[in-house]
Amino acid sequence: MKQWMRVLIIWAIMSLLGIFSMSAQTETAESVYQTGVIAYWRTDDDVAMTSFNRAIELNPEFAPAYAFRGALHRALNNFPAADADFDRAIELDPEYAIAYALRSRLSYNLNRLDDAWADIETARQLAPDEPLVYMSRGMLYLLTDNVNKAIIDFTTVIELDDNFAPAYNNRGLAYEFLFDYASAKADYTRAIEIDPNYVVPLVNRGTVQNIIGEFAGAVESFSLAIELRPNDDKLYINRANAYIGLRDAQSAIADLTRAIEISPNNGEYYYRRSQLYEALSVLDQRRASELGFAVP
Repeated sequence: MKQWMRVLIIWAIMSLLGIFSMSAQTETAESVYQTGVIAYWRTDDDVAMTSFNRAIELNPEFAPAYAFRGALHRALNNFPAADADFDRAIELDPEYAIAYALRSRLSYNLNRLDDAWADIETARQLAPDEPLVYMSRGMLYLLTDNVNKAIIDFTTVIELDDNFAPAYNNRGLAYEFLFDYASAKADYTRAIEIDPNYVVPLVNRGTVQNIIGEFAGAVESFSLAIELRPNDDKLYINRANAYIGLRDAQSAIADLTRAIEISPNNGEYYYRRSQLYEALSVLDQRRASELGFAVP
């Protein structure tokens, strides 16, 4: 066999085995970090933490991974770890605006409100066109009851990046605070359209639909959320509320039973199911009487 043909065959075999597909197999700090960011916004905390940890293993001086891991630690109420990660991110890159923006929420949680606003201003000075700066400031406004200012900031984020689903979700929350349920529902729906795997706006939309009496729509929203997180007991409780609104006690009991299976030590779930059983018993006795049965 000619040498060039042998080389060609070996190359073909190695290609089939993926040996030359290094670009598909190469794991970089940036790629793993991006996976973590998507998971962070979707509140998929385990995936996010694993991703940020791995990104830091791959590149111990990668500031963005520390910043977002800090944000995740804050969301999980591990404030000392969050503080350390934000400090490390800023130490590595003092001009990384997002680190300051994300740290502002931690400062709020720690009752350091002046520090929170100072971080926001530092971030804005460093990156006046960065969407996450206005996202973070909007959340601070929302948390401090400046709802209209929060809406302005979330709208600014959308103007800068109209495919950023969390901005629509957060603006929806702000509208909900103002009892503008139509606008809230529209923003939650837009967030879902952008990212169908984003559980938070599904839950928020379902909650609004329950409030305004759109119980069938609420069942649909919570069902989609349950498809994404089938082991989240609170989602079944939310859907049970929608079924109650539809006067579908059997489906509500089924959801409460599933919630109990997931969280068997939650006494509230048993009590709520007992109330439904009791209501069904009353209805059944009433119907028995209507049919001429002498109820003892």
